[in-house]
Amino acid sequence: MNGLTIPFEHFQTNKIAGVNFTPVMKLVYFFLDANKDLDGVIHISQTDLANMVGVTRPTIGKVIKSLKEMGLLAKSEQVAGNDILNYKTLPIRQYGHGYSK
Repeated sequence: MNGLTIPFEHFQTNKIAGVNFTPVMKLVYFFLDANKDLDGVIHISQTDLANMVGVTRPTIGKVIKSLKEMGLLAKSEQVAGNDILNYKTLPIRQYGHGYSK
């Protein structure tokens, strides 16, 4: 990780797009955002991600689905025979698309 800076207001954000922005969602989102490559993408399996943030794989699946629905995460398709997925975090916006504290 290269010097992660998270604006304080993002920790205060409780809902995005009408969905609760839970502590686990925040942890996963900021972990992915902090570990992206120069193209803004992180390549990781759901199992590895679950192990790194300390939750179960099914929880990661639910969190990823929610983050996508909230407009905070884009996920590429899985390559056949490979459990590595490509994720791209999208910015948290404080306007428009359902932002609320």
